[in-house]
Parts: sequence; C-alpha cells; structure tokens
Amino acid sequence: MVTITGPLTASQNYFQGRYGQVTLSATREAEGALRIEVADTGIGMAPEAQAQIFEPYVTLDDPRGETPREGSSGLGLPTCRRIAGLMGGHIDLRSTPAEGTRVALVVPLPMTSTALPVERGTIVVCDDDETSRLLLAHMLRRHGFEIGETGDSREALALWRRGGVRALVTDLDLPGMGGLELIRTLRAEESDTPRRTPVIVCSGSPVPAADAVPDSAMVDAYLVKPVEVATLADALRRLGVVQVA
Repeated sequence: MVTITGPLTASQNYFQGRYGQVTLSATREAEGALRIEVADTGIGMAPEAQAQIFEPYVTLDDPRGETPREGSSGLGLPTCRRIAGLMGGHIDLRSTPAEGTRVALVVPLPMTSTALPVERGTIVVCDDDETSRLLLAHMLRRHGFEIGETGDSREALALWRRGGVRALVTDLDLPGMGGLELIRTLRAEESDTPRRTPVIVCSGSPVPAADAVPDSAMVDAYLVKPVEVATLADALRRLGVVQVA
C-alpha cells in the first residue's frame, strides 16, 4: 500500500502542492473496499495529460513553465496502477484544470462485521486516527493476521476481555481512556493469571514525555509512526504471534 500511495502523493506534491493543498484520506466503501484518496486544490491537468499520465516513461512538465521537472523516470504511476491491479483493485483519476486533482486507490477488503467480532487468534488494533487504523489493519490482514479494529480504547479492552486475543497494537494518544491507561488496566487484570498478552505501541511521538511512556514490563515493543507493516509483522513474530494458517 505504501508502495502505491507514496508515489501518488509525491507526484501531486511536486506540482499541485506548490499552488494548493494536498490531502490524504482513507474510507471504507459500502461494497467492502478500501478507498485511499490523494486530493489537491492545485492547477489540475488537461484531458490530454490525464490520458497519458499512466503510460510508461511519460513525464509531465509544469504547465506554468516555472520549474522543469527533473529526476522522473515516468514509471512511478504506471507501476502503481499495475500493483493495484495485482491486488484486485484499481486507480481512479479525476482532474479539472485550475481546480485540482483527485487520485484514488481502491482495493478490496476482507469481509468483516461492523460489530468487530473477535475470532480466536485475533490481533486488536486500537487507533482513533481512522486513516492510520484502516491502513494498518488492511496491511496486517494481507500478511495473514486476523484483525479486530477500533478507535476506542474501552472497546479494545472489552474485546480483549472476551478472550482469544493474541496481541494488542495501540496508539497512546487516544480520547477518553488513553492508551497508557488501557495498557495498565489490561496488565492489572491479567496479573493473577498465567496469561500475558503481547502489547505493541505504535505512536507518533518519537520521544514522548516520561510520564507518557509505559513501563517496559507492560509493553513488549514501541514503534514510531509511520510504521512499516513489515516492521510490525516482524515484531509480532518475535513475540510468538504468527499468521493464521
């Protein structure tokens, strides 16, 4: 996913970001697909440019002639479209000159219930940032893990209490019950049992305040966002959490 969204974002930032604003969003569509959209309010593209942009070795110069584009092979966007197709998805492009451009990656998601059922061997992902949570959950599923996702720490705790959770992956900066309180509560409740759930923190703070860092006895790994899915998958494997068969 990062392989695709990275070039899409970089391409729009090069031109559109100089004249407007670039945003990234992720939503779950009704038909069970993940839609990741990069949108801008920049200079847009003419119809003839839109027809060429996904062709190999095609590069577009700044239409205002202010900055010649250098260092582009013209293979980034064609490669993105090919990878999307291999994932069973596609890329949509809509652009209007002088108004802006929207490029969307649409890929199918595994069917899941909105009730967030916990199957045996589920990893609970808790992050109130919907974009971060959707991307993380989707990429872990593609690595073979069963995922239960939520943006609410109390709901994450309720899912854990139901049993069958193999690991908790959580942010620390959460509304209501914070991530640190979630971890402390989980550890307190399992302290008199032989059970110990692996806990991995995925935080946007590379150097968080001392009082915001969980004790090392409570947390098994601390990863800084943006987290590469391979890094997280390796951390899970080191903790004995392997993919479902």
